[in-house]
Amino acid sequence: MMSGSILKEIGQDMERRQHERFTVVDLILYEKNSTRPVGKVVNISARGWLVISSKPYKVGEEVQLYIPFKKTVRGMVKFEFLADIRWAHPDDDNPTQIRVGMEFADHPELQTMFIEQLVSIYGAS
Repeated sequence: MMSGSILKEIGQDMERRQHERFTVVDLILYEKNSTRPVGKVVNISARGWLVISSKPYKVGEEVQLYIPFKKTVRGMVKFEFLADIRWAHPDDDNPTQIRVGMEFADHPELQTMFIEQLVSIYGAS
């Protein structure tokens, strides 16, 4: 059974959501100029991502990231973007991992179009 505070937090989170979330598979996240993965994208929306990360991030931090593709998407082999870290806390299922909410920090109109392509290719059935 969930505690009242957890239920309240879930309710507040749902109220803040303005964009539909899509579960995705096989999207691994990297910091710019690195070949070491920092996390796996769990879901995606027009505004941002939920990532399970091995690297701790600080709320308010801006990070240059990219996602390489297994196949070309709109003529690109990777998607590079600037992200704002909106929240971060330990993953309930694996406390050594961190759940990180990231929001796009640049070119939202291009990212929205690109997200639609990602969901059509990597979206879970």
